[in-house]
Amino acid sequence: MNHRAHARSAIYAGLSLYFSYPSERWMAMARAGWFRQACESLSTGCEGARRDGVLVRSVDLIEAQVERAGADQLLQFQAEHNRLFGGPFPPQIYPYESIFLHRDPLAASRAATTLLRIYRREGLTLAAECRDLPDHVAIELEFMGVLCHREAVAEEHHHATLA
Repeated sequence: MNHRAHARSAIYAGLSLYFSYPSERWMAMARAGWFRQACESLSTGCEGARRDGVLVRSVDLIEAQVERAGADQLLQFQAEHNRLFGGPFPPQIYPYESIFLHRDPLAASRAATTLLRIYRREGLTLAAECRDLPDHVAIELEFMGVLCHREAVAEEHHHATLA
């Protein structure tokens, strides 16, 4: 079993979740602690990750905030998400790849269309309720998680056929 590919898949999924708009599901996933476990799993055998543990410590901080969160905390997380990524004022961070790669809106549109074709080629589509562009960092990270999961499954299947 390729534990590292599974851990990478979980980390990409977790990062995708943390870049997504906070919801009840978002809170439940953060409270469950699965993302921290995936980070710890990936750092096994990786000396630099074990030595400084920056990713694990960062996740611990996020999960501690969520664990202490009261009923109104979800609204505060949503407000902070809007401040960072949405508005009503100019965002602090633009979570779209095309903003960084293409100054021309037409080129940015072509890049988004290319990503949609890549997702479709891999048998994936954006969920109907998705209100973001295909080059949003959360969507791209989720796609990476899917690819890592497929890598792990393919390796497991390959080893099973050799046995």
